Amino acid sequence: MKPRNVWQPIVEPSWTPTLFVLAAVLLGLVSNAAYDLLKQALGTAGGALIAAVLGLVGVVALYWAYVSLVGRRVVSEAVAPHRCLIALVSAGNPEQIPAHDALRYHLHGGNGHPGRLQHLYLVAGKRQPADAAEPPTSSWNNALALQKRYATQLQTCDILEATPDDCEDTKRACDEAWRRARAVLGLPQTDIIADVTGGRKLMSIGMALSAMETGCKLEYLEPNRLQPDGTADPTAGSEPRLLSLRFFLRQAKRED
Repeated sequence: MKPRNVWQPIVEPSWTPTLFVLAAVLLGLVSNAAYDLLKQALGTAGGALIAAVLGLVGVVALYWAYVSLVGRRVVSEAVAPHRCLIALVSAGNPEQIPAHDALRYHLHGGNGHPGRLQHLYLVAGKRQPADAAEPPTSSWNNALALQKRYATQLQTCDILEATPDDCEDTKRACDEAWRRARAVLGLPQTDIIADVTGGRKLMSIGMALSAMETGCKLEYLEPNRLQPDGTADPTAGSEPRLLSLRFFLRQAKRED
């Protein structure tokens, strides 16, 4: 297992009060130093005060512009490989389903980043009853195929069942995967990511709802090439993009 990042503890929620106090002290020191410099440069306390107020107004204006232009939309950016992946498994050709693309990226690396994947949770559609035949490329069989192929390369490779047409059941499965990664494996939040690309639409909604509640990072797969009809070319592969839910979380807080 790779050594834990020495900077990891400071981004844990338990450090928030301490970081707030340290930031307040640092801000006070910087403000006093800036005021003294302005007073010395302008020659009067009044001029220094006016310059300081104008500077503060400028900072507030820049922050407002950032929130208006960036913070109000769903933002995507490149994703580096993570140690833990939660993926929705689709039916179809197991070599071309999104879960397989996401798995390979986080395991083998890409975009100049080495692979890091050690723990995999596959959320698949529930298997058929014992008296019914399971389609060879069903979501469940594809999850079994991925597990068989990659289990020896990973420390964890679990399958969790979910009803494909029930977003609440998918949320439950994703919550359980998150719980195992955090409580059982002891992974920090920053090492876990969930891919919403695979599965059915309601499964993607269930995973997004889980992420909004747990704080798990989300990614989706951007196709490398499109076909003439505008659909993704499965033979060209895809790359993950980080999906920010800041807009939705902010809207939820406003409604509360």
